[in-house]
Amino acid sequence: MPIDLGEDASLLRRLRRRSGFVFIGFVILSTVIATRLWFLQVVKAAYYKDLSEQNRIRIVVDEAPRGMILDREGRQLVGNRPSFDVLAGSASRSALDSLKAFSRMAGIPKSEIVRVSRGKMRRRAVMAVRDVSFKALSVLEEHRLDLPGLEVAIRPKRRFIEPTLACHLIGYLGEATKPEIQRSGGRIKLGDKMGRSGIELFMDEYLRGSDGRRLVETNAMGRVLRTLKRAEKPVPGDNVVLTLDLELQSAIERVFDVRKGAVVVMSPGTGEILAMVSRPAFNLTAFESQISPEDWQKLKDDPDAPMNNRCVAGQYPPGSTFKLFVALAALQSKAITTDEQFECTGVMKLGAEEFHCWKKHGHGELSVGPAIVHSCNIFFYKTSLACGIGPIADMAREFGLGSPTGFEVSHEENGYIPSAKDLQNYWPGDVVASSIGQGRILVTPLQMAVAVCALVNGGDVLRPFVVRRVESPDGEILKRFGRHVVGHVAVNAPYIKLVRDALFGVVNRQGGTGWRARLDFPKIAGKTGTAQVVQRVDDEETILEDIPYERRPHSWFIGYAPADEPEIAFVVLVEHGGAGGHAAAVLARQIVAAAFRECDLENEH
Repeated sequence: MPIDLGEDASLLRRLRRRSGFVFIGFVILSTVIATRLWFLQVVKAAYYKDLSEQNRIRIVVDEAPRGMILDREGRQLVGNRPSFDVLAGSASRSALDSLKAFSRMAGIPKSEIVRVSRGKMRRRAVMAVRDVSFKALSVLEEHRLDLPGLEVAIRPKRRFIEPTLACHLIGYLGEATKPEIQRSGGRIKLGDKMGRSGIELFMDEYLRGSDGRRLVETNAMGRVLRTLKRAEKPVPGDNVVLTLDLELQSAIERVFDVRKGAVVVMSPGTGEILAMVSRPAFNLTAFESQISPEDWQKLKDDPDAPMNNRCVAGQYPPGSTFKLFVALAALQSKAITTDEQFECTGVMKLGAEEFHCWKKHGHGELSVGPAIVHSCNIFFYKTSLACGIGPIADMAREFGLGSPTGFEVSHEENGYIPSAKDLQNYWPGDVVASSIGQGRILVTPLQMAVAVCALVNGGDVLRPFVVRRVESPDGEILKRFGRHVVGHVAVNAPYIKLVRDALFGVVNRQGGTGWRARLDFPKIAGKTGTAQVVQRVDDEETILEDIPYERRPHSWFIGYAPADEPEIAFVVLVEHGGAGGHAAAVLARQIVAAAFRECDLENEH
């Protein structure tokens, strides 16, 4: 007989319905969880495995060192040193927070921190602070647990034996631009340095190595635990051997203490550049870290233009150094003979104009040889009128003046020697001014050095070069550079001998304008030059200090040594240095003395 539960039966029915709802809810929830787990573990397994490895596995780039730049004897001019860079090595917010904290702890200004974003940190660590000091590095190591996501990378940076030595020749590096990166086909990446001037630019393809890459495992703090796989090994760049002589270059830079000027020393038989100095210099180390826009603008706006290589890009009136080309043109064209004389009274009238000699009371009767020795202006005024400007311009061009020499390492200016069309507008006064290297005539110091080489090597106009060879890191010679003749001067040998005898007399005979360059050994032959800028200096006794700097004449000395069998040809230019027989001649003597005291250049070619 059924039991009557009364009100309890109704309660039981309600409990059963509720239990059913709970059960159904539980089944639905379990189904959702199981479905979600299946989706995450099966469908998205590969995705989350990759995401996990991104937080644990990194691609590390082992930056290849650039090749060394060496002098002719294999002595290092530019090498490499280790640089410690801080990288942000995590895509999490913690890396950016750690970077801010580290900059505060180490006292690193915001201007030195590279702007980074989380998007750039997906697959590899990115540059955050370049070339930190040992002090900042010790701060990072000491607080490693407090600075998760930061890594330290050791990268090669340029090391210079002297920060300004041969700076215009060596050149500097700058970060690759986006177009350069895109054109490189993956060889160049963001942050890579490329040559921007000098040898660093000219030989960049050889000097730049090939970076290595490896997969590494890191811990939660970004520290590398182990290398999982090395995809590529870093390959160092090739070494570039220059024609420069380190001892000679250093000696010249020590003695050539002028505000503005240029020195070129060449081997007359080969065209090798043994030394090249331009003043003022600039500091190569300023470009090793990212130079600030303010510092770059300061360099560009400097009125003395320290970035300008005056040896190849400076254009100057040659002054009296040009007289030897006038003499050769007049002799070769038969306008004068070797014995023909002109009288110098100190002044020559041409129409209403007066043209002066530097020697106020004149030199008297002179033939071409003594006229070169004493640098008589009047003789060359009269010679140029007898010869005409055409043969003079032709002779100058034959020696390589007024056009680029073919030097590939730095931008060259042309200089100016009048063309046949220009000569149609020349008046006698223009011809007279040109005869002493004034007027419109302009040359570069390197052009003058090439011309001196041609004078003493038998007439070959050589292309100057500064790279001797390229070597692999293990010493294998990959490429050689050498003597290249670009022209020949057709002048009768007796006339060349006469001029060379006169250049010997300029330095070594009584009354020669270059006597301040005289040495007992080796004997120097050369020619002084005083190139007026905006006003004429009446005579050699004018006090240089009485003339404002920018109005002082340029001081030239061109020459070679030893005088009988030249091993070096050289050019010295001191901007606004006064008479050539003073500043430039004294420096020429010091440079030649240094060359033969410190450098044995015999049998090196």
